Amino acid sequence: MSIPTEPATLPGKPAGADDVVGTAKASAGGDSTFTGTQKNGVVPGVLVEMKHKTSANPFNNGEPRDQIVWLFAIKGREAEGLLAWYTSYSLHEKSKFPPTCEALGKPVPDDGEGIKKSAFIGAECQLLIKNEAAKGKTKTFPKVKELLSA
Repeated sequence: MSIPTEPATLPGKPAGADDVVGTAKASAGGDSTFTGTQKNGVVPGVLVEMKHKTSANPFNNGEPRDQIVWLFAIKGREAEGLLAWYTSYSLHEKSKFPPTCEALGKPVPDDGEGIKKSAFIGAECQLLIKNEAAKGKTKTFPKVKELLSA
């Protein structure tokens, strides 16, 4: 004995929010575009760009964290690309954000105040560079380890 069944139908195109599978995300790191070489030490830098980045926080079970990516060129060597420096938006005493503002000669924003690129782009400071081994340890790359006042 067989039970009569309806013919199978394919679902139609999803509409609205149902159409979104997920959100594309940039990979962690990879913000530096510097192609030159630089010995360990202090060099003059100029802030060329700032951007927002959300990534997994390795210190908080992979929860999302928001960061500012500060992109610096070595002054006079702008064509060689940019070096990245990362801070949170936090005004906490252990945060790198307030010292970054100070190194750039800019006032630290008040709690709740918007952080405007136009207030920072073009500011100069000293970049403490240290060469670090890549994951495969086959080559090294220069990394900004600290910002110092110009």
